[in-house]
Amino acid sequence: MKTIGACAAAFTIAAAGLFVGGPARANEDFVGKTIAVVHTGGVAGTFAVYSRLLINHMPKYLPGRPAMILQFVPGGGGIVGANFLYNAAPKDGTHLLMPTPGIELTPFLYRDSAKYDLTKMVWLGNMTQAQSFVSVWHTTSVKVWQDARQHELLMGATGRGSEEFISLHQMNSVLGTKFKIITGYKGISEVDQAMEIGEVQGRGGGWTGGRGRHLFEPNPRVRIIVQIGTKRLNEPFPNGPDISNVPLLTELATNDEDRQLLALQSRVLSRALVGPPGLSPARAKILADAFDKMMVDPEFRAEAAKLNLEFINPMNAAETTAYVKWITELPDNIKERYRKLVSE
Repeated sequence: MKTIGACAAAFTIAAAGLFVGGPARANEDFVGKTIAVVHTGGVAGTFAVYSRLLINHMPKYLPGRPAMILQFVPGGGGIVGANFLYNAAPKDGTHLLMPTPGIELTPFLYRDSAKYDLTKMVWLGNMTQAQSFVSVWHTTSVKVWQDARQHELLMGATGRGSEEFISLHQMNSVLGTKFKIITGYKGISEVDQAMEIGEVQGRGGGWTGGRGRHLFEPNPRVRIIVQIGTKRLNEPFPNGPDISNVPLLTELATNDEDRQLLALQSRVLSRALVGPPGLSPARAKILADAFDKMMVDPEFRAEAAKLNLEFINPMNAAETTAYVKWITELPDNIKERYRKLVSE
């Protein structure tokens, strides 16, 4: 069976090897066209900020400099928008998709409603991966993750379907930790407030863009005991505390099957861009090349920095495609174990 390490090795595939058909023909440009980027989240929030940044900068690298707009198609945890791109949207590159994080899991979590084959979509790149953490309040007796096997901790979460709930529930089921998860908070900031007043003792979830920075400065009042992602970060947010010695969730597994199961908790496709099935190879290459050029554009990077947006292990078209292939080829028993964990 392949492991997440094997998947990471597959990420090194050169982008040029993904597309065939030679140089783009003159009629593969976008003169006079408008490209709608289907956004599966709401109009506010960090997800939408990333999408707006993309439509502001990517057109300059497309022949014909087409207009790019956002088309908001929320619903079903992102499944409605993905169904639209796959089944109803034009296949000429004038409709693309920014899928909701975790789309790679939807075909086996929501079999009846996810009407698409991820391997037939045309993956153009991934702006950033999500990195989340298991964090505990500094006064608890839990210094490292193993201590959570001996001591029960009250951990806050929004709902049972939330990323922060599932990661803790996974650790309880696979690693034997004793997290008692309290749900019902309206947002992760509310969980942070609950930690400060002693209502809970920790949480899962990220510190994206320096969220909760006041809990780390000047002296950390939060202790990070596990990272959840494909690579260790040195800090939870720019200029945050050193966490280079904090292990990844996948590093805690004792066998390949558990390691693959825990790897599904990493939200790799956090800000991906994907085209519909049937998109011509020439047009796909134009779009993928434009995405790559945008990602290293100094103006793009400068605006992202002003918005406190992070780019954690960004991926090109070939790397994103390889990751999707790895997910879809995981053994059915791994997918079924994850599905049962999420539904418990």
